[in-house]
Amino acid sequence: MEFRQLGPLELVEDGVTVRLGGPRQRALLSFLLIHRNEPVSTERIVDALWETEAPRTAAQIVRVYVSQLRKLLGPDVLVTHGNGYVLRVAEEDVDVNRFEQRVGEARRLLAAGEAVAAVEAFDDALSRWRGSPLPELAYDRFAQPEIARLEELRLAALEDRFDAALAAGRGGDLVAALEHLVALHPLRERLRAQLMLALYGADRQADALAVYQDGRRLLVEELGIEPSETLRRLEARILQHDPSLERTAAWPVTANATAAKRRRDALLVGVAALLLAAVTGAYVLIYGGHGGATAAAHGPSGRPLRVAAVNPIPAPPPGQEAPVVEEPITGMRAAAIQLRLRSREYWRGDFNDAQAWADLVVVGAVPGGYSFVAEFAREHPHTRYLVPESVRGSVFHGLRNVTGIAFDDRELGYLAGALAALMAKPGSPVSAVGGVPERPVNELIAGYRAGARSIRPRLRVLVDYTQTFVDQPPCEQAANSQIDRGSTVVFDVAGTCGYGAMQAAGIRGVWGIGVDSDLSYLGPQILASAVKRMDRATELAVTLFARGRLPAGRDLKLNLANDAAGLVGISDRVPQQARARLEAIAERLRAHDANAG
Repeated sequence: MEFRQLGPLELVEDGVTVRLGGPRQRALLSFLLIHRNEPVSTERIVDALWETEAPRTAAQIVRVYVSQLRKLLGPDVLVTHGNGYVLRVAEEDVDVNRFEQRVGEARRLLAAGEAVAAVEAFDDALSRWRGSPLPELAYDRFAQPEIARLEELRLAALEDRFDAALAAGRGGDLVAALEHLVALHPLRERLRAQLMLALYGADRQADALAVYQDGRRLLVEELGIEPSETLRRLEARILQHDPSLERTAAWPVTANATAAKRRRDALLVGVAALLLAAVTGAYVLIYGGHGGATAAAHGPSGRPLRVAAVNPIPAPPPGQEAPVVEEPITGMRAAAIQLRLRSREYWRGDFNDAQAWADLVVVGAVPGGYSFVAEFAREHPHTRYLVPESVRGSVFHGLRNVTGIAFDDRELGYLAGALAALMAKPGSPVSAVGGVPERPVNELIAGYRAGARSIRPRLRVLVDYTQTFVDQPPCEQAANSQIDRGSTVVFDVAGTCGYGAMQAAGIRGVWGIGVDSDLSYLGPQILASAVKRMDRATELAVTLFARGRLPAGRDLKLNLANDAAGLVGISDRVPQQARARLEAIAERLRAHDANAG
């Protein structure tokens, strides 16, 4: 029995398509399939099937539909669970899962440099699509997030397929398809870059440069931003007739992509799609079956809302990003594109111009504190501000127009500690190298200690602080001292300084756990990295602001349940049994977060 969602809903048994009944009974099966292998109450089913006022006999009608579906599926597939039901489906019996598995195989081939084989694998995966996903449910609210997710899965696979074809020297065959997709998704820069490369490979340099200029004009006029660094560099390479463009993918291979070639999993323990679907409502359908963008959110006088990022440092040279502020800018840009907001970036702490133009000001990290930002917020109460730290007990206390970002550092540290204990040698301690003992660092280390001892209650946890987040030698020295005392897993909680600790771990042959970004490129000693996603946090905050739901004068609390924090780059050297225990711990923490929220 196969459940098919990559087109109209179908159930196929022994090669024969099964008749599923009327529209509402089909909608019930779709709802259960979206929530397969999880209990759903009758009340939730009624809310999904009748978006307006449900009839008084709705629960009874649901029972009739369930009875009819059981005749088709069997009593062991659709079972009663409390005041509701569970659709028990093996993962391999859903075409979406088969598609994702095949796409994963194709991506591994592409990462290994086997471009021709990757194209064939992508084509095999994409051949499973029979049209727009679940078109009969396009106007059913419960199905819209899943439809949007499936459309995004297909588009992402197409983009990877185009990269593989470009790398295989087949760019000339892609022009027509890419022109069509760029017209449907004009703000999707990866597609635009691929079209530029395909045109260049077909000896149409002028057309390739015109595609860049069209995209730049659209971004500047509609969103007030310049194209990404990747797109700008590609234009420059085309102008220079760079010979390396002959057989290259559109998007650059980053350090993380290099790590992927070593077959590392990138596991971010969170559920972004679920949260964004919950908070954005209609905005989930950013790229639906017809390729249209959502309507813009509006501010005063009916104009589109405006968001601005203010950075304390000078603007970077042309063609370069500013790493210290890249994540919040990326998150702001993503939300602005998705919600069709206007956005700008200001440098050297230009709060005057930013607050005069924007409805929401996204504040970058400010060395030396935020007192002057608080004064600005106090003087301009009608402008909203988003700051990258908690407002509790801070200089922003009492300011209703300021929202803080507060990560659950203890929870993130707990995951890292559990992984450390699972991988430590029997009888040996684990350790953490902290930078300056500030609240986030202390919370990460407290969580690390608790997580480690949840696995091995008597485990010793060594902790040293270096009083710096920058200079690497103190962290290297601290890590070596801990390894001398028997540590077999070192946790870096010291920013750039922590690179020294991770290098010491590699040289001494012990495990390392990174922080802030995926450090798997540092070497095979890196088990994983504990990451707080400021880009996700900013994107979510801007989305909530556009919906009028951004907390005022309080913190936006971020944790595993909203995909803003988690472990990434988990090494293949972590045994499957340890990985399963870690995922179970993450699931328990997510459930706790969801209940607390």
